[in-house]
Amino acid sequence: DWVLQDLQDQLAEAERELLRADPAQRLRIEQDIRDLRQRAADQERLLADPEAAAWRTKERIAAGLEQQR
Repeated sequence: DWVLQDLQDQLAEAERELLRADPAQRLRIEQDIRDLRQRAADQERLLADPEAAAWRTKERIAAGLEQQR
């Protein structure tokens, strides 16, 4: 899946960037890495079970609509 590959590419680039980053940028890059890892894991779950992912999405939408009422 191209989305997962793109996330993995971004993660690899962020990890390389972390190695040469100055201390002022390290926290931001480390947070980016955590975010990218989470997004990649979410995408892997989506690819592994698309029906369950669709169900979870519908549940989140319903919950969000309920909160707006």
